[in-house]
Amino acid sequence: MRALEINPESEDANLNLGLALFQLNQLEDSLGYFDKALTTNPQCLPALNLRGCALAQLERHTEALADFDKAIGLAPDDAGVLANLGNVLTQMERFEEALGTFEKALHNNPENTAAHVGKSNILLKLHRPADAMASADIALAINPNLFEALNNRGNALLALERPADALANYARALVIKPDYAEALFNRGNAFLHLNQDKDALASFDRALSVKPDYPEALSNRGDALTRLGRYEEALASAERALAVKPDYPEAHYSRGNTLSDTGRFQDALESYERAVRIRPDYAEALANLGMALQNLRRYDDAIDAYARALAIKPDFAEAQLNESMCRLAVGHFEQGWKQYEWRWQTEEHKEKPDFRQPLWDGSFVDGVLLAWGEQGLGDQLLHAGMLDELRQRARRLVVQVEPRLVELFRRSFHGIEVVPHGEALPTGRVNMQIPLGSIGQYFRRGWSDFPKRKTGYLVADKARTAGLRERLTGDGRRLVGLSWVSKVKRHGEKKSARLLDFEPVLKLAGVRFVDLQYGDTSEERSAVAKATGVEVERVGDVDNTQDIDGLAALIGACDAVVTVSNTTAHIAGALGKPVYILLPFSQGTPWYWHVNRDDSPWYPAAKLFRQTRIGDWDSVVAQVAIGLKRGRKR
Repeated sequence: MRALEINPESEDANLNLGLALFQLNQLEDSLGYFDKALTTNPQCLPALNLRGCALAQLERHTEALADFDKAIGLAPDDAGVLANLGNVLTQMERFEEALGTFEKALHNNPENTAAHVGKSNILLKLHRPADAMASADIALAINPNLFEALNNRGNALLALERPADALANYARALVIKPDYAEALFNRGNAFLHLNQDKDALASFDRALSVKPDYPEALSNRGDALTRLGRYEEALASAERALAVKPDYPEAHYSRGNTLSDTGRFQDALESYERAVRIRPDYAEALANLGMALQNLRRYDDAIDAYARALAIKPDFAEAQLNESMCRLAVGHFEQGWKQYEWRWQTEEHKEKPDFRQPLWDGSFVDGVLLAWGEQGLGDQLLHAGMLDELRQRARRLVVQVEPRLVELFRRSFHGIEVVPHGEALPTGRVNMQIPLGSIGQYFRRGWSDFPKRKTGYLVADKARTAGLRERLTGDGRRLVGLSWVSKVKRHGEKKSARLLDFEPVLKLAGVRFVDLQYGDTSEERSAVAKATGVEVERVGDVDNTQDIDGLAALIGACDAVVTVSNTTAHIAGALGKPVYILLPFSQGTPWYWHVNRDDSPWYPAAKLFRQTRIGDWDSVVAQVAIGLKRGRKR
């Protein structure tokens, strides 16, 4: 129990022996002495109270409840007994009854710190963190050394998304009680919130050194290990948690997350299903069940799982966004775009610019409409394919994008004012605004809304393109650009290949290869040259990372491009260049490549080549090599 109100000065020998064993955590043995005390005196209030506490710690809640009911019958106003009863009700998840019991205890004795601590704990479970913190503060005002109140205060701050402040409270609790396993566990959770995964792991390990069979710490330790890429250890930690507590839904959920991250989607699916069977209202497990189904290409079932999660938790932004991307991938555009607006409520996209102008509603703007770029370069390039249509909906259209795109966009979109992020907007009042990722709801509501383009919508620098073309194709060989890495934070490694994986393409006769990959590729290109005898050339006067206009010119100089899903794919596609795009099996494939198709409605000259199993680039590149041969013949 979290608090105990007893009289340790009792003269009764059985009661004293029972108390000593209770304090030594020898709970089963203590019960025998409490029973003897109650045989002598069935109305011995301390024995009933202590016996109830021991039974509660043994998770024999119904028996504990019976003892506390008897004790309350003897002393209806005893705040200590009421506080212990409230703790049992909390363990039994009878939260509203528990809250009422704590409040009754405090009505009888406002100075009872055990009741304040218990009340703060129950308020946390009722998702009232601000009220929980207030209760913990009252307890601490009475006794500043109440480590349980400090722990609860930290939990309240964590729920209020103040993890750094939560850490300070856990630290204070641990100064008072260094072996306080619950505070060590909660400190680990705060570190996870701060993305300090190594510190989180260390804190969970310390909690487990105090309490080895702590299922919550074992489960969350698995989460930290997963985030550190130590997947086998993470699975082992989840399995240990389940060995201690087989019906612990969070451990099944954690295990599912680890399995999903390693591409074992069917096994992950089974873990999520187990979690949901144990706790049918587990919205997070249902949402991740949807992701596993989506990764298994069971799209209708995935949408059903997302719907079940949202029926429980309608404001679950991550589930709304994941369902939107699933719907967009399969072509349910109207509903997909609607749910896509939930991205602004997720952790990944929460830093939304604070524009005071109203959001554009699709009507004609007799003034200035501002469309502003969001997410990465690739997303801004993709959505730019609708700018010519957006231009028709305003007297003046201003587009604000990542600075590296400005020169390319200014050349490509006539009648549109292009400005970089971070600089003041042009003079004149902006009437309405919209993020680029939101304009699809007005212009791409169905497959038939995609224009039948014969050329791209971006225009590279013609003089620069011609100069590069002359330099690189003087020997008559066909020029093919290569890009093989995505460096996006989420799933970038799953989208990426090695340059050596492109060997079937590199062996094509009559082809000269040019490096379109951003970042330093010298080591990998040298290794490939040594292994295959083929040189992938780097153009020294084009910075593939910073000079996007130069990269567009270099891509324009190529006869074709072979790339994974990254910025290069979008530039090539938007230029209308023949581009062969390599896609992973499922996880890491963005929604805009859609499903069950080898072409792209966004980029008509693009050809899509998908893995049929996780990590298999060999068969994909072999198909690309065949496609390049055929393309040359045409």
